[in-house]
Amino acid sequence: MAIIVDILPRIIDAQDLATLTNSSMSTAYKLYKAIKRHYGKASHQLVLNTEAATYLGINVSEFESILGRQ
Repeated sequence: MAIIVDILPRIIDAQDLATLTNSSMSTAYKLYKAIKRHYGKASHQLVLNTEAATYLGINVSEFESILGRQ
């Protein structure tokens, strides 16, 4: 029997992206802005883990497990 774990959407920040991609904060901010542009978000809107994972082409569960939050 398979166990299905639903990952809840949560807000991420550039620090999460820096950890995930093993990059500098400067590069992570650029990636964060690219994700926001991709989804047509306004400057005050935030990025979700589901959006970032989709943008990066990985599963949300992988995204969360890399950050150690699953």
